[in-house]
Amino acid sequence: MAPQLSRHRILAGHNNEPHRTLLTSMRSTSGVPSSCQSNMAACRIPGTWSFVSSENRHLGLRECCKRTQREIPDFADYSGEMPKTFVNVEEVVKNWAWRLYDRTATRKQRRLREKEKRKSSTYINLTVDWSDVKFRDHTTWMRLTYDNFVDGPIPESAIQTNDASAVPSPVARPTPPTASGSSDVCVLFQTKFTNNTKDPQEYTMRTEKTTRSTCSTSVETGFTRGIDLGVTLKTPGEVLEASAGYHRELSLTNSEGETFEEELTWGVESVIKVKPEHVAEAQLVVKERKQSGDFIITTKISGTVYVTFTNVRDNNSFLKATGGDVASIMEQYLETERRKGEPLEFVTIQDDTVTMVTKGSCRFRYGIRQEVKVDQCALK
Repeated sequence: MAPQLSRHRILAGHNNEPHRTLLTSMRSTSGVPSSCQSNMAACRIPGTWSFVSSENRHLGLRECCKRTQREIPDFADYSGEMPKTFVNVEEVVKNWAWRLYDRTATRKQRRLREKEKRKSSTYINLTVDWSDVKFRDHTTWMRLTYDNFVDGPIPESAIQTNDASAVPSPVARPTPPTASGSSDVCVLFQTKFTNNTKDPQEYTMRTEKTTRSTCSTSVETGFTRGIDLGVTLKTPGEVLEASAGYHRELSLTNSEGETFEEELTWGVESVIKVKPEHVAEAQLVVKERKQSGDFIITTKISGTVYVTFTNVRDNNSFLKATGGDVASIMEQYLETERRKGEPLEFVTIQDDTVTMVTKGSCRFRYGIRQEVKVDQCALK
């Protein structure tokens, strides 16, 4: 009878040769995987891939499943430096993989693990492969206000979204600051022209100066992959329209906050007319705008994450490999946190997809326009 489709992961390693990865989808209708007829066996428990190594390929299917389907112990307490408002998903995957390693290790692999713990030295290297995991970020700006004037709260209808599929609708925005002094003024260049003659004189003012548009972020909750935050923040449309030099997307990497800077060049060439026996002072000024915004980045995570163990002391020879559905791994972790009385409200799981909510705020400062100011007074 023709085999039916299923998911099995078979990984082989021999001596110091790099291990080969083979994804197969064969399951015999008689209940015995066709892979058992070879030198290796593969079996699966819900949400995970079983361990298959060069040392357990002699095991039959039943014994392999017995070893794999034992109850996996609870997650060990994570005592990293990050507060509980952040989840290190890479650390979660590594902890899960190490527990699975300990439960399914052969005698030789167990001795290597015990030696590593006893000598507090690295004997086993663990590598996480995220290539089959999808991360999809969506930014929503909850508030966007001007720092240098007072405005009332923005209604829910004024929430701005960066979803490309959304139909744009009129957005109620605060009234922009006027030229009466509500914007900050930065003097980029100033010079004096003195006319000691009895006739009017003309002078040319030509200069080019550079300012910096800054964007400072702070993050309250979210997730990391190792030490990096790894989410994408889309710049609000109102700031992009100001042509302040910002990119359309900003990659946030630091959970403690970071500042982005972009250079903006201002050039001017003006003719200054100075009255007889007068002195003129000319200034190139740039008016700057300051804005603050609260944002929410919703990240959808789905797919299979793979983990490989190698022997560091044997030229990184292959030991074991496994893979698991990231939603299943996170579900186990969340359940453990709930039992400890530390529920993570910003992490949810639905339809094999993990949803992470990153909340933070952002402060923008950028130039909006330039002016040339000229003042004249009579010579004393």
